[in-house]
Amino acid sequence: MSAAALVEAEDLRVEFSVRSGLWGRCSTARALDGVSLEVRRGECLAVVGESGSGKTTLGRCLIRLIEPAAGRVLFDGEDLLALSPRELRRRRRRFQMVFQDPFGSLDPRQRVRSVLAEPLALHGRRRDAGRIAELLDAVGLPAEMAGRFPHELSGGQRQRVGIARALAAEPDFLIADEPISALDLTVRAQILDLLAGLRGRLGLTLLFIAHDLAAVEQLADRVAVMYLGRIVELAPAADLFQRPQHPYTVSLLSAAPVAEPVRERGRRRARIVLAGDPPSLLAPPPGCPFHPRCPIARPRCAAETPVLAPVPVDGKTGEHQAACFYPGELREGAVP
Repeated sequence: MSAAALVEAEDLRVEFSVRSGLWGRCSTARALDGVSLEVRRGECLAVVGESGSGKTTLGRCLIRLIEPAAGRVLFDGEDLLALSPRELRRRRRRFQMVFQDPFGSLDPRQRVRSVLAEPLALHGRRRDAGRIAELLDAVGLPAEMAGRFPHELSGGQRQRVGIARALAAEPDFLIADEPISALDLTVRAQILDLLAGLRGRLGLTLLFIAHDLAAVEQLADRVAVMYLGRIVELAPAADLFQRPQHPYTVSLLSAAPVAEPVRERGRRRARIVLAGDPPSLLAPPPGCPFHPRCPIARPRCAAETPVLAPVPVDGKTGEHQAACFYPGELREGAVP
């Protein structure tokens, strides 16, 4: 494990059993297929990809909300998978999660003060009214919100309570799983600003799972792109958005809405429409998992599986990695 890494995953594999029909046979779906990556101290690593790519499974696996079938998870040099349930409970103070659904993740029968007092009590923290007011203030909510039920709050307010609950344990590592997907555009921007501010003030290490590429570009230091349970590209955010190397990443960026159309008017972008749907996890294709939909696929892609490896960008080999035999060949072309 590198000195800069707070969290490191090594060859993680997660499998789920799927039964077809009431009396059908049981098949195995591989949700994570040999994922390895590190999350460095103090950084924001974003994980992107279409639905079913394994983003949420990866986030939950990193903090043992899901048990992997194989691999290791190191947190600050300690193997989380080797811990007993009691030891794991003591470590959980250091890593917390903000869930996607700001309403479903809160108990509708508990007032906000009870929602926040529960993790404070569990982790042996001060849980008086003053501490609860401090947590609410940290996420931009007034102290009187403590007496309300979740149904009395807006979606953005509920998500702020969810973030406050995660902060109650004073964690080092925070996983934000699609924290803005259920919110309108104005509130999304406020939650992004809140996460960025908390990261700076508290020195948090952040794993940001998202579909919104504009939000990722605003918040992330590095980006991991997932497809069919694998990381297909990993790079500093600026490099990935300016010079994507994997064909799947290029297609994702070409489909992203343009935030400032007037500024982008001179840049004629060709939208890349992929053929078909992602293959089933029950029957992944041989070779490169993306080759059935890839516009530049060749016979080698169907026969061999590329590994995530450094690729030269502008003649230099740095932190940019891609799992592709022909990186950089597919680019956004000019519309004739």
